[in-house]
Amino acid sequence: MSIPQTDCLVFSAVHLAFFGFIAYAVVHDWRWNRPGKIVRGEVSQKYLYVTYGFVSVILMQFIQVSEAFQGHKVLFSVADLGALFYLIFFNGWFRNWLIGKLSAWKQRSE
Repeated sequence: MSIPQTDCLVFSAVHLAFFGFIAYAVVHDWRWNRPGKIVRGEVSQKYLYVTYGFVSVILMQFIQVSEAFQGHKVLFSVADLGALFYLIFFNGWFRNWLIGKLSAWKQRSE
């Protein structure tokens, strides 16, 4: 049984975009790196934990339903979760960007 071409194409495109964004965030964080230390409040930390949980479930489900790259799913799972963990918990630029977007979304008017 052959793997559908769309699985390989979409799986590759999503991972290329994901790791491309991580590379962008690393470069942006390196350029944006400012002296000083920010201490996150309890609400901001909850945003980060919930986002990590939500996105990690989506990534793991995406890997599990795909028929592409059979035999390498553990590698993709570890790489994706490790990259996501870095992005959400250690990349200062992304953390500030994410919390800004979530705060703006929470304060929007309907």
